[in-house]
Amino acid sequence: MKNIIVIIMFTLLGMGQVFAKPLPLIHFAKKSTFQDIELSPDGKYFAASMTDKGISSLVIMNVETKTLANSIKLQEGEKLSYFKWLNNERILFSKAIDKDSHEQSFDYGEVFAMNFDGSKYMPVFGFHVPLPKRPSRNKSQGPIRAWGYVASLLENDDKHFIVASSSWDNTYDAGTSLWRVNAYNAKRKRITLTPFGNMNFILGEEGKPLFASGTNWKGIKKSYFYQDRKWTMLEDSHPLNLFEPQRISEDGEHITFTKKLDNKTRSLFDYEIKSKNLSKLFQDENVDIYTIIYEPENNQPVAVMTMPGKIKTNYLVENNDYVKLRKQLSKSFPNDTVFIQSQTKDGSKVIFLVKSDRNAGDFYLFNTKTKKAQYLVSRKSWLYPEDMAQRQAINYKTRDGVTIHGYLTKPQGKNNVKHPLVVIPHGGPYGIRDTWFYDGEAQMLANNGFAVLQVNFRGSGGYGKEFQEKAYQAGVKLTQLDIIDGTLWAQQLDAIDSDRICIMGASFGGYSALMAPLIKDDLYKCSIAMAGYYDANKLIQGDLSKFNGSIEHKFKELFGDDEKHLKASSPINYIEKLNIPVFIVHGGKDERTPPEQAYLLKDALDKHQKPYEWLFKEKEGHGFYNEKNREEYYKRTLAFLNKHIGL
Repeated sequence: MKNIIVIIMFTLLGMGQVFAKPLPLIHFAKKSTFQDIELSPDGKYFAASMTDKGISSLVIMNVETKTLANSIKLQEGEKLSYFKWLNNERILFSKAIDKDSHEQSFDYGEVFAMNFDGSKYMPVFGFHVPLPKRPSRNKSQGPIRAWGYVASLLENDDKHFIVASSSWDNTYDAGTSLWRVNAYNAKRKRITLTPFGNMNFILGEEGKPLFASGTNWKGIKKSYFYQDRKWTMLEDSHPLNLFEPQRISEDGEHITFTKKLDNKTRSLFDYEIKSKNLSKLFQDENVDIYTIIYEPENNQPVAVMTMPGKIKTNYLVENNDYVKLRKQLSKSFPNDTVFIQSQTKDGSKVIFLVKSDRNAGDFYLFNTKTKKAQYLVSRKSWLYPEDMAQRQAINYKTRDGVTIHGYLTKPQGKNNVKHPLVVIPHGGPYGIRDTWFYDGEAQMLANNGFAVLQVNFRGSGGYGKEFQEKAYQAGVKLTQLDIIDGTLWAQQLDAIDSDRICIMGASFGGYSALMAPLIKDDLYKCSIAMAGYYDANKLIQGDLSKFNGSIEHKFKELFGDDEKHLKASSPINYIEKLNIPVFIVHGGKDERTPPEQAYLLKDALDKHQKPYEWLFKEKEGHGFYNEKNREEYYKRTLAFLNKHIGL
């Protein structure tokens, strides 16, 4: 590699041997061993969150000696949600807790702090903060019934940080509290309460709020400036109204904003506070911004990533040391995308992550002075990129002439062979999208001989406001027809066996796995529906009964509340027309699409004597979280697919 010598330094777990294909299903069902890695500000240590044999740990490594400084294991039933170095000795973190009745862990929004040697551990925000030794009416200490997270660190203060929190006892639309919290004694001071909940905000020097925007309880978007310790709502005519704040520059003179212009794609703007000058920095006419890259020293944007198909980096400046570093690293990993995860305060050391369609993620440590990179660890060390299939970025025209983008994953090393096809619509459906990066389910199917098609139908995120909102309340009219048109496109490919096609998905994808075959009854040979909804009336009305305010308004905007429309959009009302077998998969603790939906479908299939298979896990939620349950689901899925479209 030019300019970079990659040294294989060490692994905390063995790399293992190369497996013959097909790989064991547990390889795809297993969660990542390593989640995140972050350098201490002085670069003497890095911390890594990892899970091994079900035990979650925070591993501290000495960068110089490459030795283990400490390994802090959480208690059984606890999992590390995230962590941040506050200073060179103290680490902030949150953890999720297992429930006996659920496979999924739950994060209650508590923040904990400890020194990297494991000493001075204490909860610093949340329900388990201890009561002060001397009873007081002062609410600046003690437990608080609120879900919080670390919103910001403070540049010149290594004892305090900012927490944003929502009370357990308030509604979704109640304001968010911003607190200045001491990481050594858990004392806190409230800075402000935002006008309502679910707001994007930015903080300036010493954690002072500057700007916030969001949707109020009536479903109306509003923006506010924070001045003289109070929030002032912007007039509708204000040039920054409805803009979404992103970051403030290090000198406090510029704010980065984004906005979807003219019902099209999300654009990037710079706002100069003193002159009130607003200038557009970037817009792609076809796709939204995927992520913004900031120069760490001055906190100014230097590049924007987009994902029309594969990832694309659009540089805003050229003569910049940080841009040169990113280009240098990217050139050394031409088949991967580089994400800089953290760096030291002086910029001498950097930890970066490389990942791609075939690589679930590798971490490296880079010395900016010696220009050497050291391999650290892999998220999934048991998977080798050379064993994984390429995800081909594709596009096709719908029947009404709209271009749809997506991905085709074909079995590796089997040229001149017609493959059976599995179509996997994503969940959501609105604002969600499939990406080019590693997809475990698609790789599992490709590894076992199936081609996989995933399409970003209208309603998906990433392709502009009009593309997304065109599908609101459209139901079968757009989303399903886009999926069907994608299947018809793939059916004509030389590598696809046009007579062997099935459809599977989870959540909205589970809904689509039923609805698409009902619309086009001669296209698919089988359906796998996981955590799907099949009676829209019961689901939407049931969910709306739990909420009011902005959530209710959003539900109505997305799905409508007309019973006739919801009935027409419900697969449960057309089961007598279904002519393919179904594999129903659901969790008993699913709160997003309650298990009642699976039983309604099961009863309807029984009533009309339609063939189906059934997999129900009482403790699972919206999707399967237990690795053994996921492995069983994959095994049953392959058996079902092989039965109906296998060789």
